[in-house]
This record gives sequence, structure tokens and C-alpha cells, in this order.
Amino acid sequence: MDNFIPPGLEARNVGTLSQLNIKDIKSMSFEDIIQKINAGDIAEPVKFSLPLDTATENLQLNFAGNYFGVIDASDQSAEIAVKFNKQQSESLTFSKGLYMVRPFNQVFLTWAAQTSKTIDIIISAYAKELFEVMDFRSATQLSADTADILDQMKGVATALGFDLVTLDTDPHVAVAANTQRRSVIIQAAAGNTSTVYLGFDNTTATTKYVVALKPGEIYSIDDYQGAIWASSATATDKISYGEV
Repeated sequence: MDNFIPPGLEARNVGTLSQLNIKDIKSMSFEDIIQKINAGDIAEPVKFSLPLDTATENLQLNFAGNYFGVIDASDQSAEIAVKFNKQQSESLTFSKGLYMVRPFNQVFLTWAAQTSKTIDIIISAYAKELFEVMDFRSATQLSADTADILDQMKGVATALGFDLVTLDTDPHVAVAANTQRRSVIIQAAAGNTSTVYLGFDNTTATTKYVVALKPGEIYSIDDYQGAIWASSATATDKISYGEV
């Protein structure tokens, strides 16, 4: 495939510090490094975005560096295969949050068609002692998700509500939608004379339902926060419900 020059790399100076070893860098003061930055001797890392809608094989990046990574992506499943220096090299799969420090003078990118997905790549030619990306986003998200799961597992001291509802032969909303709901329990009244049919929309009927409750029977569902519809062949039948 034709060579590709990412935006911002058209005339990029890789910077003198990319040629320095750790001994050279340790001998420099912070002021020395700032002077080189001000003089334009240190190339800034470059980030560019790749749309993955169209399958691509061996897209060639002619840029020397020593740092390559996927700093962001439309979602965690977006991925590309990367070869360093030669098309014949073994490919490595990169997705959001994966970085590699190694010298290269060109990169080859391959990906299958991934509709509406993008990947943001970061490339740098810094001396490795002066450049590092530390990505704790996944750990932070995991901590938040874990806290949410634990919160869902805890008991609650206050119920969201409970009621007794008289039904009709036509389906109607018996339990309204509630985004705070963790669980709801429904019981067909013991004095009912017909079977109660529960469903998730206004097509609930004797021939289409989620559950059918005979008098006195109970149904509960966790994590569903939408409306629950109900109908019965007897207009005076009732259900009771409670939600937490």
C-alpha cells in the first residue's frame, strides 16, 4: 500500500535528545533540557487518528522513532496489527492502552474493517528516559465498576414503592418504568378469577407474554428498569407489586 505520513509528521525533526544515551541525559541539568526544548531540538510526540471502517493491509508509516502506542480508541474492541521495520516482521496486535518502547524506522499497519471505529496512535522519538505514558484509565474504570457492582449487591433500607393495581382486559402499564429500580416483585391477587399476563409492551396478551400468573402466584425480576404491562380476562383482577 502507498506510504502514509500522519498529520504533523510531514517535516518532523526527531530531535537531538533521541540520539542521547542515559549517561548523556543524566549529565544534563533541567535547565539544559528546557533550553533544547525552546530551541526546537526536542520533537514533541505526535498523535493521529485512524478510521478503521475500511480493511487495510500494510499501511506504511515512514517515520523513525522509539515509542509507539494506542492512546485512545472508540472502544476497547478496536484493534490493529502492527509490524515494525519490515513487512516480513511478526505482527503485534495493539488496542487501547497498549504501548511499546523500541527503535523503529518504519511501521506497517493492518486492520480488518471495523465500522465506525477509530484508533488514536501516539508516536515519539524521545530518549526513553525522557518520555513515558502512564495509563491508569482502565484501573480507574475497573474500580468504579467494582464499586457499582458492590453497591448493587448491598441491601437497601428504603423501598421505592408498592401498590395494588386493578387490571383490565386490554394491556396497560401496571408498574411504571423506574431508572432507580434494582428489583421488583409482583403477585397476582389470591382472589383473582383469571390468569394475569405480564409483558414489556402494549402487545402483551394471552398469546404473547413474559410470564402468566395464576391467583396467588409470584414473579420477580432484577435489573429491569422498564415498564411492566399486564392484562387479564377479568377486568376486576388485581396484582400487587413492590420495588426496591
